[in-house]
Amino acid sequence: SVAGIYVSQDIRRIKIEMKKMSLSQKTILIKSLRIEGVTGNLTLNQAGAEEEKSEPGPPWNLGLGELYGADINFVFDDQADKLKLDLLAGEIELKAGDTDINKEIIDFDKITVSRTSVVFSMDKQPADNVKNEKSKSGNFSWDIRGDLIDLQDLACRIANYTDTLVYNPLSDLSVIGLGMKLSDLQINK
Repeated sequence: SVAGIYVSQDIRRIKIEMKKMSLSQKTILIKSLRIEGVTGNLTLNQAGAEEEKSEPGPPWNLGLGELYGADINFVFDDQADKLKLDLLAGEIELKAGDTDINKEIIDFDKITVSRTSVVFSMDKQPADNVKNEKSKSGNFSWDIRGDLIDLQDLACRIANYTDTLVYNPLSDLSVIGLGMKLSDLQINK
């Protein structure tokens, strides 16, 4: 653990092909990432930790062109912000086109997900905080596009973070056994 970050991972096979990497220029562009047989977790517990103060500067330029993942059992748990993601994936394949996270643009050429279960747990914000956020934000700021989307045997669930001990597949939002094919998707302002 370092500063409240706990990492426990076992990865059978990983292959990374870089397009560009420069820590001094805050740039990490990955051409392709292939990862198989992942088991483990990443836990953040920074409630009492002192925050590092850094000088403002340009944001990191991060990019990923292609991702292939198989046999993944991964848990991300942010205990301070009460966010948790449980991912059990048989196979995931992503190919991205013109994607720029800093400009809030995600453009997928291909998304294939099969034999996958996702549980996203978070505590809901108080109603007055949600109203203030909605009035500030206005329109949806991201531009998300996808050309070929194929989902097979997908289960998704959204629940409260505090309800993680009680499993109710029909609480909040649940999708079980979803199969879907889309040839075009666009979500933007």
